[in-house]
Amino acid sequence: MKRPLPKLLFLFSLLLLGAAYGVKSYPVITLKEIDISGSNRITADNIPVALGQNIFDIDLSRVVNAVYSNHFVESVSARIDHTGKLLVKVVEKVPVAYIYLDDLYAVTARGELVPSNIADTIFTLPVIQGFRADTLGMYQVINSPALRSALKLIKDMREKHADTFANLSEVRVNDAGLGLIFEPGSVVVNFGWGDNDKKIERMQNILSSNKNPGLDLDMRLVDLAVMRTRTINKEASNGI
Repeated sequence: MKRPLPKLLFLFSLLLLGAAYGVKSYPVITLKEIDISGSNRITADNIPVALGQNIFDIDLSRVVNAVYSNHFVESVSARIDHTGKLLVKVVEKVPVAYIYLDDLYAVTARGELVPSNIADTIFTLPVIQGFRADTLGMYQVINSPALRSALKLIKDMREKHADTFANLSEVRVNDAGLGLIFEPGSVVVNFGWGDNDKKIERMQNILSSNKNPGLDLDMRLVDLAVMRTRTINKEASNGI
């Protein structure tokens, strides 16, 4: 006599439930190692898991949220491999410049204000001057076309013209566009707005052959550069 189909389905369901319960109740693979890359500030103590824990009991979203709660973290991902290793990949916020507002901040490429001491390399970065914002707060993203233009110029110069970027001291935001100051030599460049690649390339050619300190350079016209040399007064001091 054939067994009724509903009874077979019932028995099959019980088998599936039993198998699921067994996987959850007995350690199949335990957590053996926690590997964190991209940050020296995140340690295993910051991860809400324990070695020896059943990997099927680990909530990866909880791991990600715990790491992401640190303000210096830009993004984070987590996964567990078949050997029982938890891999956490962290990308920290990277400042691209200082910016002076009501206080000295660092600013990321997307315009987020971060502490000025967030990274060791920040002391080699240029300062953005002349920008104004109505409301300010740490980790606030400033949505401003002028600031975006300044950050885009810094990005283009850093990625495509590293030698020129190394001497960039200040980026000044004003109604006429962006102004740049290069040191040594106190070279002042009226850069204007836009056409970054053409202007930077022409400016680099001029600066590489310039031997005169105190140069004023007007780059507001894409196909024309106007140069003028300033007289710099030098004072001698005997240290008294």
